[in-house]
Amino acid sequence: MRYEWKPKGVKESLPGNFPLIPEGEYIGKVDSVVTTDGNGDELTSRNGDPIIRVRIKIEVGEYKDQLLFHQLVLLADSKPGAGIAYHFLKVLGETYNTHTETWSINTARWPFLNSFKVVVKHETYEGKIRAKVDYVDYINDAEKADNGTKKAKDDTLEGLII
Repeated sequence: MRYEWKPKGVKESLPGNFPLIPEGEYIGKVDSVVTTDGNGDELTSRNGDPIIRVRIKIEVGEYKDQLLFHQLVLLADSKPGAGIAYHFLKVLGETYNTHTETWSINTARWPFLNSFKVVVKHETYEGKIRAKVDYVDYINDAEKADNGTKKAKDDTLEGLII
């Protein structure tokens, strides 16, 4: 197959050579989700807990369209750290049944759910500094009061790195 490509303004770079996103708060949205490995098997931790790999796209500011990668582990409620996944799902606006106390998780809809605040920290991994999602939260107090089901307005971006 033949193509014509006019990369006007594109600078040559090596694979994986992206700018380091500074530590701070950003507005993000789920871009894509992976729940299976290359063989189609469900991703799980060493202990058998389901893993969801989430790609988050920054929505505004200097780092708009840059990607952050986050791994969500759905731990049993008796395990330390289970509340992290609970909070992520709540902020995202995923469906929670208060009668059965269960989440109806449908990762295919995550790119269409709420935007949220992403707090980025740096970590060193294999000798390289990289941006890491420290946690996610509601963009504003109104969303928190409404359990994260309302969309953010442009005037709520004050104080965030944009």
